[in-house]
Amino acid sequence: MAVVKANAVPQFVALLSSPEENVQEQAVWAIGNIAGDGPQLRDVVIDAGGVEPILKLVRSNVKVSS
Repeated sequence: MAVVKANAVPQFVALLSSPEENVQEQAVWAIGNIAGDGPQLRDVVIDAGGVEPILKLVRSNVKVSS
């Protein structure tokens, strides 16, 4: 919750557009962890515009590290 209170979610959303795939992947993980912590935090991610950039990454066939 401290990350959300520090207004970091919009920063993570911005990192989804990074040219570095590793940065994109880490941003997705961070956003997923936040959104997965309950409906209120899910809504924070949605309100920060996180859905479209994540869908764009999914559609672009970005490689995921294993």
